Amino acid sequence: MLRPIPPVSWIPLAIIWFGIADRPAIFLVFLGAFFPILMNTIHGVWTIDRNLVRAASMMGANERQFLWNVVVPAALPSIFAGLRIAIGSAWMLTVRAEMVAVKSGVGYVLWDSYYFLRYDMVIPAMVSIGLLGYLSDWAIKGLMGSILRWQRTTTVQGREG
Repeated sequence: MLRPIPPVSWIPLAIIWFGIADRPAIFLVFLGAFFPILMNTIHGVWTIDRNLVRAASMMGANERQFLWNVVVPAALPSIFAGLRIAIGSAWMLTVRAEMVAVKSGVGYVLWDSYYFLRYDMVIPAMVSIGLLGYLSDWAIKGLMGSILRWQRTTTVQGREG
């Protein structure tokens, strides 16, 4: 029931509950990032290859072994997909929360520059946001590549994908 509510619509309640500081921004970013990760994790668990489940069962795996040796590795690609979606949402919400509920940060600088007609600062703020978002996604892709080494594929040219 909470997932369809846009996280931005929680701004007034977040400010009432947490005041004007970093806490409303953290709350909004959490809300925006939680559901993509949760939904992708659920999808990853539900789409585990049934042959893996049968093989673990036939080998006598207990619940803990089944969880850590079958479920988690099989669901990790979906979990990382959720993380990549969540980091994009988190950046958008961070900037929006800084514009409204926080008196610092790149979003605040962007909004303040716009409000005072300092367009010479708007573009660098937007470039900073884009660069930080790109670097965050790049870091998650790097972590994903190191954890999911077994899933790497090569393209037609022979490069890693």
